[in-house]
Amino acid sequence: MPVQRYDVDGIITPVKGTSFLGGFAYLGFDRGSVRVYSGGLGQYLAPYLYISYQFFYSRDFNNLSSYTHLGKIAFLKERKFHFTLGYADCSKAYKEESLQETRNIYSKTGFLSLRYWLKYYMGVTLNESYAWRKDSYDTWTIGGGILFSF
Repeated sequence: MPVQRYDVDGIITPVKGTSFLGGFAYLGFDRGSVRVYSGGLGQYLAPYLYISYQFFYSRDFNNLSSYTHLGKIAFLKERKFHFTLGYADCSKAYKEESLQETRNIYSKTGFLSLRYWLKYYMGVTLNESYAWRKDSYDTWTIGGGILFSF
């Protein structure tokens, strides 16, 4: 768990329907820090259909690099309904202290998210994801909640 965290995200929309996505995150731990850089592109194919791709690159306090490719497709119906499907492909490097060697964990994650707005300021959400980790364990996660908009 980071002791401190700072995130900056930005979206630039030079042409209607097209967005350039970028970000930076700093995570401070007792042993050092991790910096995460991201960039990507988003495009509305129709008023109700949005696709995006982002690339994340990080370097940790052991000078190890990790990356993630993230693709999403979203179906929107104004402020009433929002359905997102996504896929991520990751490589996470870490140092095995006991063996004094570097290892990589490769994983692929598929996820979906449903949001339904009951009123303009309140809605419900349901999230599900499944992660496959090469030579390791798989995880399945499901969650839900109540959304409030201010």
